[in-house]
Amino acid sequence: MAIRTLSEIRTYLGIILRDTSINSTITDCLNLALSEIYYYYPWACLRRKTTFATVASTEEYRLDEEVDRI
Repeated sequence: MAIRTLSEIRTYLGIILRDTSINSTITDCLNLALSEIYYYYPWACLRRKTTFATVASTEEYRLDEEVDRI
């Protein structure tokens, strides 16, 4: 059976490490690992395409929060 949820991973690691009081550390480590995997490769399926209108002589634009690169 594959482990699929954060709760299942915490439970599994808690059993292996014989310590269930480190849930926040486990969560932090998993979030860091997922971030590294996400940013390591330009996953096309995770990228959203967006457009915005431009106006001549406008120097700056406010982009949506979801835009992390152009």
